[in-house]
Amino acid sequence: MPQWDGNANSLARWLNKINCLADGSTNVHRELGKIAPQRFTSSAETWCYSIPDYESVKAEVNWSSLRRIISEYWMNHHWLEKQKLELIGLVCNYTNSETIQAIMEEVPDLWASILNPQYLKSIMKFQNAVKYHEETLAKLESPMPPQPQCLPNQEFSDN
Repeated sequence: MPQWDGNANSLARWLNKINCLADGSTNVHRELGKIAPQRFTSSAETWCYSIPDYESVKAEVNWSSLRRIISEYWMNHHWLEKQKLELIGLVCNYTNSETIQAIMEEVPDLWASILNPQYLKSIMKFQNAVKYHEETLAKLESPMPPQPQCLPNQEFSDN
């Protein structure tokens, strides 16, 4: 069974390898929830030991449970954007500006007011801008709940 060191660049490949093992049988699928964490090294191991016991017990039920908590922690928005960049680079022969444009077409329109893509001429500058504004961009993704309107209470008015 392969080790994983917490390197985000190798996460998708590692998950695919473990998925193939898990597909072998229901017993293997179940046991991988307990065995896979024993193959973590470096930052993956540190993360694993930082999980509270009550969460670890739930994660170790089977591979699906463990994969879910791995995904929730490691496969965040930044990771997904980086994977998208790499995939676009592999599939298309885009210039930096075209790559940035392709990404901006997939995100909420409000992001353009924060990132100003016309000024980001390299992929590295674009990635840095996304990382720098990560919290603000995440807030733009989730719709704000409607604010209650303050209406005068007619019963208590002086009129």
